Amino acid sequence: MLDEITEILWGHPDIDKSSARARLINLTPSGPQIEVSAYYRKRGADWTAFLAQQESLVLKMMGAIEAAGASLASPVGALRMEISNTPNPSSTPR
Repeated sequence: MLDEITEILWGHPDIDKSSARARLINLTPSGPQIEVSAYYRKRGADWTAFLAQQESLVLKMMGAIEAAGASLASPVGALRMEISNTPNPSSTPR
């Protein structure tokens, strides 16, 4: 996946290829954490143009991840509750 993501970045004409990278930086309880970084270089491009290109690249990356049979993980919270049959020691009369 890391190589495919890097290839997507390299395939964009306005990405500085020497800066493009995708690296596994951490393993978390919800899955691997990947850092994607690249410099977008286009003269006269404004913030809106940049965001449109970023969106296009992210959607291509998501497509490549799904085509490989993987998916993006989202953090999952867990709440654990237990029922105890023993009385609470702090509520027992002395």
